[in-house]
Amino acid sequence: MRLIVSICISILVAFSIIELAEAVYLSSERGRLRLKKTEVDKKRAENDANESLQKNSAELEAALRRTKQIYQSLSPLIPQEAELPEILSWLAARAADRGLKLEYFSQSSKSIDLGVVKEIQIQVEVLGYYDAVSRFVEDFSRFKRILRVNSIKLVQEQEQQPTLTVRAYINASAFLAKKESLQ
Repeated sequence: MRLIVSICISILVAFSIIELAEAVYLSSERGRLRLKKTEVDKKRAENDANESLQKNSAELEAALRRTKQIYQSLSPLIPQEAELPEILSWLAARAADRGLKLEYFSQSSKSIDLGVVKEIQIQVEVLGYYDAVSRFVEDFSRFKRILRVNSIKLVQEQEQQPTLTVRAYINASAFLAKKESLQ
């Protein structure tokens, strides 16, 4: 009987040692496994972020190509700064062609930076018939370059003369290409 009890105690001790060894070993392995799983999860998240960036990159590159194509198709409408006197001369000639008296004509010394183009403000004051002023303003849309009418103020002259009945204050913009442009 003692022998059986000794064998049972020996088996119990052996199993306890094995369980203890496995618990110690497995706990460290579980810790390493958790650490590896965390690393794998981080790598997956980075991979997902990279895939998303790659997808967005392709879309952004396509949008940039479309923007460049649009800019290149519109660039003939945007004059260089050297052409500004030509624009101003054209406007003065249109006023004369319409029978308007050009009272005041100037360009702003400051330009508004709009990225690849800049905007130059132009102020014009003319006297003449309302119909002639209307046609003069329509001429802005017929110019070979981009011109924009920002505002028009019409004032009826107190002393109406046969050829001078309306005074028009026109604020317009010309758009000029900057030296550097989309490549």
